[in-house]
Amino acid sequence: MKKILLMLTMVLVLGFSAICSASNGKVLDAEEAMVNKFLAASNYSAVTSMMTDGMKKDFTEEVFKNFKEQMDKNFGAVSEKRLVVIEKRRRC
Repeated sequence: MKKILLMLTMVLVLGFSAICSASNGKVLDAEEAMVNKFLAASNYSAVTSMMTDGMKKDFTEEVFKNFKEQMDKNFGAVSEKRLVVIEKRRRC
């Protein structure tokens, strides 16, 4: 009986760990694709399709060029792109 209970517990723990180690999910995968497209863009028109009208108003072509120059100057070429998600939870 103990062996059956131990096996059942092991199967449930393994099943739960398999569920928890899934991919980033649809929303995060889409966001990661946008970040990759934005960082790989060489001209302003490549990123305007992802922007709203308000963003286009504030993030102009001149600002985009300045942003890219500052990224290259301060950080160098991007060799690895990883989207990091930080979640902050409130304590009750």
